[in-house]
This record gives sequence, C-alpha cells and structure tokens, in this order.
Amino acid sequence: MATFTFPSGREVTIEPIVRGAMRPISRKRQGWGDYTESLLKKIGITEDRVKDAKAAIGLAPKCACAARKAWLNKASDWWRGETTQSPNQ
Repeated sequence: MATFTFPSGREVTIEPIVRGAMRPISRKRQGWGDYTESLLKKIGITEDRVKDAKAAIGLAPKCACAARKAWLNKASDWWRGETTQSPNQ
C-alpha cells in the first residue's frame, strides 16, 4: 500500500493490483525468430507446408527456416544490446 499527498493536502491510499502470479524478472525475452515462427504457425504456415508447396511447384523441397530463425534471434539480441556480436558473424 502507498499513500500519496497532493499539494492541496488531500491524502490518497493506493493498493497494488494483483493479477495472478508474478513473472520472474530474469526471463529471457522471445527473439524475433521465435516470434516470427509462432506468428506463422498461428496462420498455418509451417516448415512442412513450405516444403510441400515448394515441391508442388518443382523447387527443391528444402527450407532454411532454422537458419533464418537463428539469425533473427541473434539480430534481436544484438538490437536489444544483450550481445555485442553482430548477427552477421
């Protein structure tokens, strides 16, 4: 509980709102690659579907999804200042 006093002399007591369990502060934020993967899965685009679609139009049925996800995660860590290593290294 906290009490604040306005310049007029009026005091207001505020109680904190508790909404479920608190998250640990040290939790690592989701990287851009993880976020992109979860977003694409929500709309139905998965690695298997990409491979099947490429095979259906005559392209090699391979995907660089894991490499792209890793690069995006490294880029987001670098952007946030969590690492000094460039994602291109």
